[in-house]
Amino acid sequence: MDESTLNKTRLVETLIEKGFSVRQAMKAVNGLFEVLVDRLRRGESVGVPGGTLRVIPQNRTRRQTLQRVSNIHTGKTEQRLIAYGQRRRVIRFTPDPGFEFDPPQRQTSETQDHSDVLHLTAELLERPVTAEDLALLHDVVTERPTKPGNLLLRLREIKQRGFRGSDIGGLAQAVRGLYWI
Repeated sequence: MDESTLNKTRLVETLIEKGFSVRQAMKAVNGLFEVLVDRLRRGESVGVPGGTLRVIPQNRTRRQTLQRVSNIHTGKTEQRLIAYGQRRRVIRFTPDPGFEFDPPQRQTSETQDHSDVLHLTAELLERPVTAEDLALLHDVVTERPTKPGNLLLRLREIKQRGFRGSDIGGLAQAVRGLYWI
């Protein structure tokens, strides 16, 4: 799937989340791109969030070569003069002066996850948590390749299953047992 198809799909999914039906979302996205392409073909500038799209004609150096071409109807080979480097049109994006190119950073704070892990671990062990306890749990989680936030997900699952006890080894074993999360 190419990038433009992925972008259209994301737009459609966003519209569906906002309450549009699938058919309405598809019509809206396709109509948007049709208008955009039509205006660019006519040579008009199109304002988009963050800047402007415009078509710029570019002249290239013209060159000609002789090429062998076979006629599929007669089967004969001919030589024709082929011209390359003719004028072409390029779409140029001009950003607004205040446009930021860096996407906004995700606002999930590690401190919130860390405090949730501390709270859940203390609740499961029924005692205060030490730094050694957390280090052991993090080592257990990083034995296999994992994704961020994995320890918190495993602790939530263990709590849901009803684990209780003051043994950090038992909790570490339970966390290790949930390797697929």
